[in-house]
Amino acid sequence: MKLILSTHNVTLTKAIEDHIVSRIDKLDHFDRFAIDARVTLEHDHRKAPEKQFNCSMRLAVPGPDLFAEDSERDLYAAIDLVTKKIEQQIRKRQSKYKARKHTLAARTKRRRPANTPWPPAPNADARRRESRADVCLAFAQRFNDSTI
Repeated sequence: MKLILSTHNVTLTKAIEDHIVSRIDKLDHFDRFAIDARVTLEHDHRKAPEKQFNCSMRLAVPGPDLFAEDSERDLYAAIDLVTKKIEQQIRKRQSKYKARKHTLAARTKRRRPANTPWPPAPNADARRRESRADVCLAFAQRFNDSTI
């Protein structure tokens, strides 16, 4: 996966870059179809101290891109939280895909009552047919006996 890293008012050190690369590798493990990651690091000294460092990440994947951003007191914490948000979005996307794939099985599972064996026993329908036939035969015999 390609990494595009930009900074605003932040000095990019080797440690920060290594931390971002390790987090991106973790995301690459979750979604191997990811094309590139755009990470933007910002420092705004005019904001409140707890929200001075801002990190935003856009992960380009087939379909809609995934985006997350966070502001924290510590730059590493902001990077970790953004990575966690993107990871949750990847998991949600994968579970939606799996759910779409298994909708037919889920629908049949929802329709049948609890504790009912699946597939239904073939003897149940045969018993119903036999019992109806017996009732019809008994009725016909009574009708024939009473007319004679």
